[in-house]
Amino acid sequence: MKILKNKGFTLIEVLVAVLIVGILAAVALPQYTKVVNKSRLAEAILITKTLEGNIKYATGQDLSGQGRQVAPFFSLNGASWDEEGIKYTTNIHSIDISCQEGLCVAHIYYPKEGSAKYTLTFSGRKNEDVSKTCQGLDYICRELENKGFTTI
Repeated sequence: MKILKNKGFTLIEVLVAVLIVGILAAVALPQYTKVVNKSRLAEAILITKTLEGNIKYATGQDLSGQGRQVAPFFSLNGASWDEEGIKYTTNIHSIDISCQEGLCVAHIYYPKEGSAKYTLTFSGRKNEDVSKTCQGLDYICRELENKGFTTI
């Protein structure tokens, strides 16, 4: 007569494994979220460099208009205008730009649709420095303070 041995895991072993995976997930998820937001912010920072220079140029040219009307001065790689020609969108952000009477204002929104988690605003007048403000998640705005942004 052959004796069969039980093969498999006990309930306690399965619960311990699930508990360990749960603890690891609880620790890793907030860090993952921060890393993802930092990568999204990195794209916004790349866009800011282009916008800041272009706003200085556009105010010097006394441009007037919005969206596609000022598009030649605000060409960003990997972005396209929406159907109305008002918002310029990348895979992650949307940007709107308008220039009136020597004042140009641009906003970068994340995410590109829905309510914004953060908004970066650039405002420039002829012969003045471009002011940069950040509104939204505290740690995002704090990260941008060393890049010349003011938190509002």
